[in-house]
Amino acid sequence: VALRGKLAHSERARAELDGEVARLGGRLESLGGLAGKERDIAVAVKQMWAAGEAMEGALTCLECMGVLNAAVTLSPCGHTVCRGCWEARKVKRPFGPPCCGECQETVEGTVDMPAMDQLASKLSFQKQALRALGQQPG
Repeated sequence: VALRGKLAHSERARAELDGEVARLGGRLESLGGLAGKERDIAVAVKQMWAAGEAMEGALTCLECMGVLNAAVTLSPCGHTVCRGCWEARKVKRPFGPPCCGECQETVEGTVDMPAMDQLASKLSFQKQALRALGQQPG
């Protein structure tokens, strides 16, 4: 009788353990899926960094080499600089017509570029967000 009681207890314990193993197996599968998603997210973040790096060159001031701030495009050469950098360049050259710091062509006028300002602002925000994720490459 005592042996049958122990056997019944062992069978119940085994059934409980089998249930726990099945539950933990399901959780392990779920965690495996999360690891795959984490890898996918890391790849996507790296691609976003690469796209931002590629775009940054087009949004860089040729005078200060920073991200454009109040962008103006010089006419007729088409180079783009920060308005503040352009104003400072004109002050440094009080005599003679102002010229482009990149190509030295005489500048006849400037055109405000609000779309470039918006892109530069969005690029800065994107980089801050990616840094906050701790996903800055390098």
